Amino acid sequence: MAESDGEDGDGRREGPVEGTGDVSVSWAERVVMLVALGFTAALFSFAVWQALTGATAVPPSANVTDVAGGTENATYYVVTLRNDGDAGLVSATVDIECPTTSRSVTFENVPSKARRNVTVHCPAGGEPSAVVATWIPE
Repeated sequence: MAESDGEDGDGRREGPVEGTGDVSVSWAERVVMLVALGFTAALFSFAVWQALTGATAVPPSANVTDVAGGTENATYYVVTLRNDGDAGLVSATVDIECPTTSRSVTFENVPSKARRNVTVHCPAGGEPSAVVATWIPE
């Protein structure tokens, strides 16, 4: 049997290559890795924060809050739209049902934590009800 010099027939060496056991990482590579890890952690933290805060959105509400006066044939009511959410509203449509008629009122640019009022008249014969039909958040 012939002794092997560590090479196979292709000129490649078998076993470990000398000088490759301990490779050091430069400080610049470490800084780049730390910046990349920090950016990745910040990105995932932001995604989690957005998922949690989006779930706390409060829908707007509408109520008949006051009687503003009236005549023989009609009574005037104050309808209030409340936006208790953390985001403003581009627009919101409130459906108002009187005993014999109905109407819709659209509010625009309602900030967060704000209220908007509108006065509507209904034929005499009962108090109306108000409900938010649609809204578009900012």
